[in-house]
Amino acid sequence: MAKVSFYLFEKSPERQVDSTCRLCRKILRQPERIWLLCADPALQQELDEKLWNFDPASFIPHGIDQPDATVCISAQLPEQPGWIIFNFNPEALEPDAK
Repeated sequence: MAKVSFYLFEKSPERQVDSTCRLCRKILRQPERIWLLCADPALQQELDEKLWNFDPASFIPHGIDQPDATVCISAQLPEQPGWIIFNFNPEALEPDAK
């Protein structure tokens, strides 16, 4: 059975990106993988840049459309199960989504 958690972020993209980085850092303290589902190329780029420099002591390992990365930023859903998915798109995911 999958566990679902909902986080409501402020509408400001900058605040969303900061909150995402904090959650990623917290989740990655456990052996988890995170998929940032985001169709907006500008927001993908902002997430990418922020994940590199969010924490001055270390960066959060990630890649755009790199499913082998610990954190993957992509406009598509992952093909394999087991990811924690952050949905940045305005549409809700279908219940049978990965």
